[in-house]
Amino acid sequence: MPERLSAAELALLDPDGTFSRRLGGDRAALLALAPALRAPSDDRALADMQRLAHRLGGAAGTFGHAAVSEAALDLEESLIAQREGECDGDVTARRLVALLAALETALRLK
Repeated sequence: MPERLSAAELALLDPDGTFSRRLGGDRAALLALAPALRAPSDDRALADMQRLAHRLGGAAGTFGHAAVSEAALDLEESLIAQREGECDGDVTARRLVALLAALETALRLK
């Protein structure tokens, strides 16, 4: 799949433009969940962040946002490792920052 879809391709996949709006909402949700990285006992919040990262990883690639997709999948992988005690919150926090930066870029391009 190309790095960026043409306007016609995007119109077919997302006729009402809701995906771009959802990126902003997903960014806000990630920011709201971010404090859980410093409180690893909050497994529910970490699980919510993991599900969001998983969903973004697949959907963003479909809509031509490869950088968002890759960063989201990296975050998901780190969250799985953190929840299993194989990774600390610092690694996950760096991956969250990378995903937030990729989302900012994608939102500027919309």
